[in-house]
Amino acid sequence: MIGKNHTLSVDINNLCDEDIPDQRSFEKWLNCALANVNHHLVSEYSLFELSVNIISADEIKTMNNKFRQYNKVTNVLSFPSKMSDVMAWPADQVYHLGDIVICSSQLNTEASEQEKSIQSHWCHMTIHGFLHLFDYDHMNNKDARKMEDLEIIICEMLGFSDPYK
Repeated sequence: MIGKNHTLSVDINNLCDEDIPDQRSFEKWLNCALANVNHHLVSEYSLFELSVNIISADEIKTMNNKFRQYNKVTNVLSFPSKMSDVMAWPADQVYHLGDIVICSSQLNTEASEQEKSIQSHWCHMTIHGFLHLFDYDHMNNKDARKMEDLEIIICEMLGFSDPYK
């Protein structure tokens, strides 16, 4: 993203009763992640948007089973729009990156179990979900290392320690 200004609009939808980080925190984390992503979309577009949906354990379990065939609760799921793969999207229009779905109760439980601050774990998992929108993955060791290294860099830039320690 060097030398190019980007705008990212973030729509947060809290569909459960648990406390979540504020809008400003999500925007800060996601803008930092966007500034560090190496992907063709970042060089082709400057206006981006995405949705972050906060849902219950039952809802994310259902989604995880439907879309990944894992019948269990997970912390975050990502659904990239891939609009530029199916049509010539105008460069001057807002590009919808996709949707990140987060299970608040799972994130809060993990943070407690891993003895991490709630804020740092939310930051890490939000960034993790965001990177999936740009095709980062962890299906093999090489890709996992690349994704984890970038997550560590971004978290540290935001003042958090290495999320994998």
